[in-house]
Amino acid sequence: MAFQYGEEQICYFVAETTLGTGVKPAGTDAFKITDCVITPNYDFHDVPDRHGTRSRMEQVQGRKGASWRCSGVLRPSGALGTAPDMGLLLKHGYGTETVVGGTSVTYSVLKDPTALFGTFYRKLDDILEGVVGAVVQTVSFRWGGNDFCTWEISGIGVDILEAGKDAANGSGSTSASLIVDDADFYEPYGIIQIDSDDNSGSGFQITAVNKTTETLTITPTHTWSDNDVVEPFVPAGTFAGSPIYGTTGKLSFDGDSTEVKHIGGSHTLNTGIGLHNEEFGSETAQAVILPSERTMDFTLDMLVRDTEAYRMGLFRRDVAQDVYVTLGDDASGGAAARMKIDMPTARIRPAERSGGAGLVRVSLSGVALGTGTGENEGSLLFD
Repeated sequence: MAFQYGEEQICYFVAETTLGTGVKPAGTDAFKITDCVITPNYDFHDVPDRHGTRSRMEQVQGRKGASWRCSGVLRPSGALGTAPDMGLLLKHGYGTETVVGGTSVTYSVLKDPTALFGTFYRKLDDILEGVVGAVVQTVSFRWGGNDFCTWEISGIGVDILEAGKDAANGSGSTSASLIVDDADFYEPYGIIQIDSDDNSGSGFQITAVNKTTETLTITPTHTWSDNDVVEPFVPAGTFAGSPIYGTTGKLSFDGDSTEVKHIGGSHTLNTGIGLHNEEFGSETAQAVILPSERTMDFTLDMLVRDTEAYRMGLFRRDVAQDVYVTLGDDASGGAAARMKIDMPTARIRPAERSGGAGLVRVSLSGVALGTGTGENEGSLLFD
């Protein structure tokens, strides 16, 4: 396929043991997306020497990195005690995943999530791209009465990975060194298949690329013939769950005891996670760090009712609210068809009531705060 189309894309995320060392995905690591963007963040620096010309004459490469973002429709797994397809991303964002078999899956915040990093893949038709050493920096959810409930997760990474479609240049026998026509189609940790062989469904991983000799170092070793096609590979994805639309769900300011009518809202976690990419002698990040505090924010869009007017007084007095949002409903969607956002000690900011004609609305925003020793400002529950 000469052109690549967005309808073809699928994403995978798998945990790494060593930062920046890519891990091959399995079919169970796949999740559906509506959009995905991977951006190489490569520095190139002009050399400031002067040598008798005003022309820009010389440039050197500096540091490498990557950023990534993906979004999708919220789909609980449909099985109690089973995480959603993109659950590992939620774990890496919040920090802790607690599974109660046959009952629920909870994501709660962790004080030190610097041990959580992974390999992120985006597969198109003839191109596989991704990020090694990927860490999650933001997790957000949006919902409204006339749309699907959606999620968006983004972060940064140590470097990019890639695999395109080319051909073997010469044959090889039980070898780890695969010479291709043009090695610029590939980067380390890309996953390939050689001709029709996909290594029993797990693919061959590229561990190194020599652009001078056009050689890919692959694992495991393999045998091939001249002009065998070398193309991207990922295992077929497995998916679960049904999408949540905005006609099911509810909001509460008292921990799910009393429903408060609203139109829609959002919930955003900023993890405060970063990568340390300043050390002398290296071109990529060497460690995960926590350069800023974790924050959790939310917005709520509501019509103004006289029976709810007193709440603005509570907000002006900074009275804590136990904000509890349920997205989905087991009654209409079957088992494990909902996600609950709990922010037990939330503060909502007072806001203007707007509307020159027709219904008057109010757009609220707030923050979730911790109590006691902290690490408890909010959580997600799939049940």
